[in-house]
Amino acid sequence: MQDNLNTNGPIQDEVSVKEIVARMRVKLVFLWGYKVSLSLITVLCAAIGFGYAHFEKSITYTSHLTFAVEEKSGGSAFSGLAS
Repeated sequence: MQDNLNTNGPIQDEVSVKEIVARMRVKLVFLWGYKVSLSLITVLCAAIGFGYAHFEKSITYTSHLTFAVEEKSGGSAFSGLAS
């Protein structure tokens, strides 16, 4: 048996801008129907993130310092690299 996924006719390789705009409009209308719940979820997640960053997460700074004292001695400029 052969399964045909495209039952609307021949396969079209080209897509017009008008089709893309129409598909995006359909998706935006769908999302617009859930605007209240999406807004509430966004505000809730933002509040949780702000609360975690402001109250729970303590800022810790660590640094490491390394230095070497250079002695004045005779020789070339590259003699200090050999030691």
